[in-house]
Amino acid sequence: MPKDDRERLVSAITEAVKAGARKEHACNILGLNIRTLQRWEKSSIGDRRSLIKKKPANKLSKTERSRILAICCSDEYKDLTPNEIVPLLAAKGTYIA
Repeated sequence: MPKDDRERLVSAITEAVKAGARKEHACNILGLNIRTLQRWEKSSIGDRRSLIKKKPANKLSKTERSRILAICCSDEYKDLTPNEIVPLLAAKGTYIA
């Protein structure tokens, strides 16, 4: 978030608090976590949240996901929960992911 946007949010919340609002309630209305506001007020570092989300190393591939969905939606397994499907597949020697 750009610094000027941050400063506007902080000043808006400060103004609301001066008018009698609770700080946490003002943050919620603006969609801001109170801890984020506290960090912004405490330091000039600003918003350190990463905009780049890292993918987990064990994320299923598209092929694995498609295979799982195909098996779960098949006539044989469509009425079962995953907790019931996994042991049945394991008994058959089928391991997907």
